[in-house]
Amino acid sequence: MTASSLIQPESEPGTASAEAGFVVLEGPGGIAATMTVQAAELTALSLHRAAMAAADGLQRESDKVK
Repeated sequence: MTASSLIQPESEPGTASAEAGFVVLEGPGGIAATMTVQAAELTALSLHRAAMAAADGLQRESDKVK
């Protein structure tokens, strides 16, 4: 697999807003999703947990280098 074929992670954060009783999540490149309140709450929780797990993985990799 070449470096150019790898998916590059997005470094720009998305933004969320409330509109007409729904939550609209907008991201870079025109990505958008409209969610119910419950779906948005569960998505936020899932994103937070995944970010914490990813940060933990980065810390472990950093500790291996030391």
